Amino acid sequence: MSAQTLALAFRHHLETYGLLSTLGAEVPYGQKLIVRNTATPSHTQTLVLYEGKKGPRIVFEGSTWSEELRSCVQTLWQSFQKTPSDSYENVACHDDGGVVIYVDGSYQDANGNPCISWAFEAWQDETSLHAASGVIGDERLLSLRNVAGECEAARQGLQWCHDHALRAVEVRYDYQGVAAWPTRSWKAKLPFTQQYAQDIQELAEHLSISWKHVRGHSGEVGNERVDQMAREALGHRVS
Repeated sequence: MSAQTLALAFRHHLETYGLLSTLGAEVPYGQKLIVRNTATPSHTQTLVLYEGKKGPRIVFEGSTWSEELRSCVQTLWQSFQKTPSDSYENVACHDDGGVVIYVDGSYQDANGNPCISWAFEAWQDETSLHAASGVIGDERLLSLRNVAGECEAARQGLQWCHDHALRAVEVRYDYQGVAAWPTRSWKAKLPFTQQYAQDIQELAEHLSISWKHVRGHSGEVGNERVDQMAREALGHRVS
C-alpha cells in the first residue's frame, strides 16, 4: 500500500469526524496531509504519514499544533488503525465526483516576442471532460517563464472543477512548485507565488484536493496532452 493511499483513507476518516484536510506534497516514504483547524479554518497544520516496514505511523510537523488539535488527531489515528487494511483502497477510490486534472505550462521567446502559456485537461473514468489552454498577458511575469504557466494551469483547472461542482480533484503536475507553494512545502516569496498559494488555498476550502507528481515526457498520456496543448497555445497567441 502506498503512503498516498494511506493518507487518502485517513483523510476520509478525519472528514467523517468533522476535520477537513487536503493532500500535501509527497516526501520520501511518506505523504503530507494538511489539516484545517475547525476553530480557525484559515489556520492549517501539516501531518506526515509514513508507510514503512514496521507499519504506518504519523508525524506532527512543526511546533504550532495546539494540544487540543494534536490530541484529537492522535485519537482519530488510533481509531483509524483499527480499520481493516483491505478497505483502504476502496475508501481512497470512491470520492464522489472525483476527477483528475493534468496541468502544464510552456514558454518561448520567438524573435524577441516572449510568451507564457498554460493548459489543463480534466478526466473522469478515463474520459476527458474538458480541456482548456491560453496565454498569460501580464508582461511582469515573463521572468518566471513556464513556472507562471504551470501555476496558472492549476489555478484554471481547479477553478473549473469548483465552478462545475466537482468536489474531489487530483492534480497531476510535473513542476514541483505547483503543489509545494499552496501546501507550504516551499515558502512563497514572490508576489505571484504568494497570490497563487492563496488562490489555491481558498479553492481548497471547497474542494478536496490531492497532488500527484508525474515525470515530464515520461509517456503518461494526460501529461503529454497538456504539454502539447500548452505549446500549441503559444502558436495561437494574439500579437
